[in-house]
Amino acid sequence: PEGPSHHVWVWDRSGSMYGDLDRLTQDIVEKIPTINKGDYLSLGWFSGNGQNDFIVRGYKVGDDTKDVQKLVRKYSDTVGLTCFSEIIKETEKVIDSISDIASNVSFVFFSDGCPTVGDYNREVETVFMGLEKLKDKVTASLLIGYSHWYNKQL
Repeated sequence: PEGPSHHVWVWDRSGSMYGDLDRLTQDIVEKIPTINKGDYLSLGWFSGNGQNDFIVRGYKVGDDTKDVQKLVRKYSDTVGLTCFSEIIKETEKVIDSISDIASNVSFVFFSDGCPTVGDYNREVETVFMGLEKLKDKVTASLLIGYSHWYNKQL
């Protein structure tokens, strides 16, 4: 499809990512300059309940990406447990916020893949409901699992 793309990258900062988070952050930093100029980038992180944020929303990629790369490096430490559903809900809002200027959306989700919330079954149900809402808004998706904690079944 023609027109600019919106790249939405979300990464896990939970404690179990401790051994992989520095490398993951560096990979993100190195990948940012490869995005086509004129495309848009949104960057979000998540950890436990109430611990998530999009640190960049709809950043238009230009020649110089050093500021956004520097910002990503600030989020290379672990925070807490793991809750997927909240950041997925926020992802939908971020995608909707610039859908009028970038209809091609790629969604990349980096995690070791095991929610650690009070009600695991409810969390899984909520994750799938959130992904169902994203399916018609996302052109391409990539789910990247890390480490031996990666919950392949989920």
